[in-house]
Amino acid sequence: MTEPRMELPKVASENTLYGMDHPHFSHTLSPNHLSPSPSPDFYHEDKYLSRASTSTEHPLLANPNLMRKHCHGPVAGNPGVLALWSFAVVTLLLGTYNGFYPFESNNIILPTAIMFGGLAQYIAGFMCMINGDTFPAILFVSYGAFWAGSGLMMLPSVHGALGAMTDTQISTGNAVYHYLWSAYTAWNIVISLKIKNGTFMTSWNLFFVFLTLLLEGIAFTFTSHIVMRISGITAYLAAIGAFYTGAVELLEDQDEHYWLGHYKFCKHS
Repeated sequence: MTEPRMELPKVASENTLYGMDHPHFSHTLSPNHLSPSPSPDFYHEDKYLSRASTSTEHPLLANPNLMRKHCHGPVAGNPGVLALWSFAVVTLLLGTYNGFYPFESNNIILPTAIMFGGLAQYIAGFMCMINGDTFPAILFVSYGAFWAGSGLMMLPSVHGALGAMTDTQISTGNAVYHYLWSAYTAWNIVISLKIKNGTFMTSWNLFFVFLTLLLEGIAFTFTSHIVMRISGITAYLAAIGAFYTGAVELLEDQDEHYWLGHYKFCKHS
């Protein structure tokens, strides 16, 4: 007794393989003959699966749209929101100490500086780089490293080593440190006016970060409590801008659009 032979579906062309020769698929060509338009029920998953189950066509092969639906990879979120809010929280803490307790120990913000403002922002920056957002990635990695380094300086083992230095040496070192970071931030402000899809809020955040760092450098140079208190105000303004920008980016995913101030003189993608 011979076993029944299983018949495979005949494939005359690639159109047969993808189901394009099926009667439910009607070709309506554009003037350039490049835009085939399927009938409305062709891509209806339930109807097509029920039809395909009684035919020799595999539903995923016969329907490219259904194949894409079942084969797409995971969708990543927007790491920029985490980076902006982590930066905002730690900057808010800095502004509070600068404004109300100038030149007093702010070591209490050590955990937030290292883990949230530092590590979380640092990782989110590299995730932005993977997503192709080069400039935000540079900013988040840079200021994440800044806050992680500042947090390390608050560790008792590291902070205690500063006891070998005089107060003048410590003040001078702090001043130079903040001056250099303010210069780096000023450079990023210029870049923010040139990048594609540049926004006023990005420049706002960077401008007040620049002012905060510059004023801190001046305060350390002259041991000025007034200047340090003013730097607390500018830190608040930078934090508020970062909170707002992060909220707008988060709501963009919910199809709610709010003002960021896109520059008309910048290119838009």
